[in-house]
Amino acid sequence: MSNYDYDVVVLGSGPGGYVAAIRASQLGLKTAIVERENLGGVCLNWGCIPTKALIHNTEVLETLHDAESLGFTFENLKVDYAAAVKRSRDISGRQAKGVGFLMRKNKIEVIEGHGVFTDPHTLQVSPTEYFPESKERTVTAANVIIAVGARARGLPGVEIDGDRIIQYRDAIVMDKLPKKLIVVGSGAIGMEFSYIYNAYGVEVTVVEMLDQLLPGEDKRTARTLQQAFKKAGVDVVVKNATEGAEKTKKGVKVTVKNLKDDSTETLEADKVLMAAGSSPIRTRPAWMRRASSSASAALSRSTSGCAPTCRTSTPSATARASWRWRMWRAPRLSSPPRRSRAWRPSPARRSATSSCRAALSAARRWPAWA
Repeated sequence: MSNYDYDVVVLGSGPGGYVAAIRASQLGLKTAIVERENLGGVCLNWGCIPTKALIHNTEVLETLHDAESLGFTFENLKVDYAAAVKRSRDISGRQAKGVGFLMRKNKIEVIEGHGVFTDPHTLQVSPTEYFPESKERTVTAANVIIAVGARARGLPGVEIDGDRIIQYRDAIVMDKLPKKLIVVGSGAIGMEFSYIYNAYGVEVTVVEMLDQLLPGEDKRTARTLQQAFKKAGVDVVVKNATEGAEKTKKGVKVTVKNLKDDSTETLEADKVLMAAGSSPIRTRPAWMRRASSSASAALSRSTSGCAPTCRTSTPSATARASWRWRMWRAPRLSSPPRRSRAWRPSPARRSATSSCRAALSAARRWPAWA
């Protein structure tokens, strides 16, 4: 490994990337991490952390609205949503500095810029809009961990302009609330922002293509959530596919198709939040396009051909689970039937679950690259 600049380079500093970098450094490997934005990735800067800060503000606001039942009486309550957004950004900023402290503590070099593969062991790092003063450099490593994360998923024919048709990054920093908002998608992102905006007085309509909110979750949970949202004043439309969005002088028109009877309807709002989920960031470097078919499959097929240990078919490259085509996880056990305290999963299901857990345990053991 002496022929390379580093033993391990991590591409991306999200929760998967910076934790892997810390562990590699603790095990005595010379480690660096390449990041094009702020340390912490989407979760810390644009997702989990800032949204939970806004949700806490929302919960406090709901308590204040119900203050009389708690024995408190006051007049002229003023609500400043811009201050709530500023607080959430400050919290994310402090957390990002905390990740930077962990990098310094564990002697991990942070390379600011956009990293692109030129070959399986070489990254070309160039300046970005976040770090325009960074110098372009070439980094070599014996092993590379790909932890580049995901981006917001759009819909065919719908262009996200950041003004009237927005995604979660635009919504998290938007300090002026619209009067009406349409949320396309009812996953975690759509539900969190619907809850926040509704509590602050925005007329919210949630459009979901499937037959329940939170697709993939327990139906009873989804049904309870839908009842709570309707009680709070959120208009929930399920089994309706979003056909397109058209910007107008005053706002946006969204065309939805009822999947029951194939009828169409036009909804109008000031803004539309596209919350149809996220998709892994995948790029195909030039060296892969120039390579032979067997070599070019090394990283392009790794998204669907990763082993449980996250190894790709390129020995030096390891893919973070979110970057792969599908997650390796134990099968979900079905809920036990009611009034059955002695319920146990079938032997076949117990065996499959144990095998998956064993594979996950093996994937966590070091070394993954040795």
